[in-house]
Amino acid sequence: MNLLSCTYKVTGTNTFRLASTQILGTWGANCQNPDKRLMHEVVPRPGNCFLQCDQAGAEALIMANIAQRGRMYELFKHNIKPHTYLALHIFIEKFVKPEDKHKYWMASPADLIKLPEWKELHKLVKQAKMEYALGKMTCHAKNYDMKWMTFIINVLEKTSGEIILTAAQGKDFLNMFDLLFTEIIQLQEAIKAEVRATGMLRNLFGHPKRFVQPHRSTYERAWLAYIAQSTVGVLAIKAAHDIKVELKQQKLDREILLVNNKHDSLMLDLPERHVEYGADLLKRKMARDLRAPNGNEFRMGVEVSKGYNWKDMEEL
Repeated sequence: MNLLSCTYKVTGTNTFRLASTQILGTWGANCQNPDKRLMHEVVPRPGNCFLQCDQAGAEALIMANIAQRGRMYELFKHNIKPHTYLALHIFIEKFVKPEDKHKYWMASPADLIKLPEWKELHKLVKQAKMEYALGKMTCHAKNYDMKWMTFIINVLEKTSGEIILTAAQGKDFLNMFDLLFTEIIQLQEAIKAEVRATGMLRNLFGHPKRFVQPHRSTYERAWLAYIAQSTVGVLAIKAAHDIKVELKQQKLDREILLVNNKHDSLMLDLPERHVEYGADLLKRKMARDLRAPNGNEFRMGVEVSKGYNWKDMEEL
């Protein structure tokens, strides 16, 4: 059995997230942004399984809480993923009958969950592979104010050429986000104003970042990304440290290995008999309480998955 390895780039990111690459450009792989074809070949030690814990909707959750309370905040409050809500609106003609459109269009999350058919519709949207993926990619793009042409290219690259959007579609998808989540657009303008005035931002752990580049639109995406991305990165690193400390205290550090930190997720390689403990450990350390500058207090959501290779993981 071959071991997967990498080399870490100390100056790889500006947001406290880890960055890795092949060793000397030849051996190993990028373990933070791995090739999907490789992931299927990565397996745990014989007789073991993988447990992976992801911060659920992490960056959107942070943006929802540092913004003024609006529709994004309400979606998380009622356990509705923003990707699902946005996909429903972008492709509403596919998911609901024309005569029922008024029940869902711009509906508040509180009203949606009262509809008897909502659970089934919510499941239907999540299972619509292309539509859900586009809802997710649109959310990620607009969280950092991506423009329509960059968005179209981004979709093309992320889907390996499977989804080709027209200019009109790219603009419409992004405009739909603006329509639904005005509080996020207002937050973005406030962040830009803060950087122009002070040249600095802090994440939710208080870690500062000084921006010394000229104040041009080409740098604004880095400003908008910093608070959420660096909070997610620091949370994962703190959780990884605490997990290793507890495993050593419990004398389980040889049986249970922390094998990867992938930006917003951690993965364990462990024997089947330790799955319950491992899942509990991951949840305890990753589901941290956070406080936004505006006073909003919230806990990072987590999802734990199990699998016998890195790609095929089933949520527990």
